[in-house]
Amino acid sequence: MNEIYRLNFIKNNLTKNIGLLLLNSIVSTLLRAAEKIPNEYEYISGNVREFIGRFTGESDIELQFKELRKYILDFCKRVNESKRSERTGLIKQIIDFIDANYQDCQISLASVASKFNITESYLSRFFKEQTGENFSKYIERLRMEKAHELLNKQNLPVSAVAEKVGYNYPQVFRRVYKRYFGITPSMSRKN
Repeated sequence: MNEIYRLNFIKNNLTKNIGLLLLNSIVSTLLRAAEKIPNEYEYISGNVREFIGRFTGESDIELQFKELRKYILDFCKRVNESKRSERTGLIKQIIDFIDANYQDCQISLASVASKFNITESYLSRFFKEQTGENFSKYIERLRMEKAHELLNKQNLPVSAVAEKVGYNYPQVFRRVYKRYFGITPSMSRKN
């Protein structure tokens, strides 16, 4: 009987020790992950320190895991919010850059990606995801809206308007304008 009791005691302590090791490992991993997000580190590390302060070897391991789970879920939520905020800031910078440089006939997916130190494929997916519009279609729409405005407000030749909105060749501009509005730039000016 004493032998069974001793084996049970060893098994329970072994399980508890493994649980404590696992908890320590999870806490360490959580703190290392929090270091990667500087604006969240203080908040997360404070919560984890609070958790560790309440953490005793005599506590119920299952209860500690449940409490640690709350910290991990809160951490994930804050990381997602932080990433969302970063993406919002990045897309705003990209759109501001395009809006300020759409007249440059050299503006392209490659040049904008290079400017923001991201890959072309990432920029293409990111831009579409954030704006709902294809990168090149956005630039084309912006150029066409500006061209339409210039044609109706200023008495510039079509070739000058084409150049002002980023087209090297007036023929290409006319073709895109007609496809976009259904009429030629000259007809647009008359309407």
